[in-house]
Amino acid sequence: MSKQPPSSSQVQDQGMTAPADEPVIVRLEETTWERHGKKIIFGALGAALGIVAFALLTYGVARRQAAAAAAYAEAKMSTDFSRVAREFSGTPVAGDALIRLAASHRASGELEQEFTALTELLTKYPKHPMRSLALIALGKNQRARGQGTQAITTFQQVLTERPRGEVASMAALNAGLVSLEMGQQKEAYSYFQQAASLQFDSLPARQAALEMRLLEASGVSAPGTSSPASSEWNVEENKNSSTIENTSSESALPHRGTAAEVSGDHQP
Repeated sequence: MSKQPPSSSQVQDQGMTAPADEPVIVRLEETTWERHGKKIIFGALGAALGIVAFALLTYGVARRQAAAAAAYAEAKMSTDFSRVAREFSGTPVAGDALIRLAASHRASGELEQEFTALTELLTKYPKHPMRSLALIALGKNQRARGQGTQAITTFQQVLTERPRGEVASMAALNAGLVSLEMGQQKEAYSYFQQAASLQFDSLPARQAALEMRLLEASGVSAPGTSSPASSEWNVEENKNSSTIENTSSESALPHRGTAAEVSGDHQP
């Protein structure tokens, strides 16, 4: 006959102690909660508050951007664009407003105000999608105010940041025109040559090719070269002379250019 294990009363009667595994586990759980319970609660509350704060921030940013877009759509005068740029500073629309403000000042011949608007744009919004066009407008502004050396530096910055395409060709063309005004004919020829090679058959390239031909007629070529290098450019002068001459006149007076060059209608 198998022997039955002693009952709890028998164990107590015999002075034996019952196994205490289960109470010990419960006690450990209680101790862990007592030690870390507050941290767990505060951590959960912090995470919840973080989620709520992020949602409120996202909602606030969305509302501000919507208000900025509405104000920009209604703006018509330079004072309106100035207000949008000031009241909604930091938003993408504020950068667009500064571009329109600069174009408005240039159309009115207010070169100092245009310079201020362009400088603010390039400082506050260095990654604006129309930064390159704004730099070209800044260089034209500097040229119009007699700051030829600074203008060339600005155009060279465009060539460094955006070395290909029509915008680069436009920057090289303007750098050449400024160099020509400063009496630096060989440097001007180099810029024209660069402009003609960056974007073949574009309007800046055609004008650059014409400027090269004019310099070649006076015996000027690029520094370090003995023969002109523009013979490869087959410019139909009779067909395009009026277009090129008009463009040349516009480039000579950069502050009277169209607002499209800065507003982004003239895409690279």
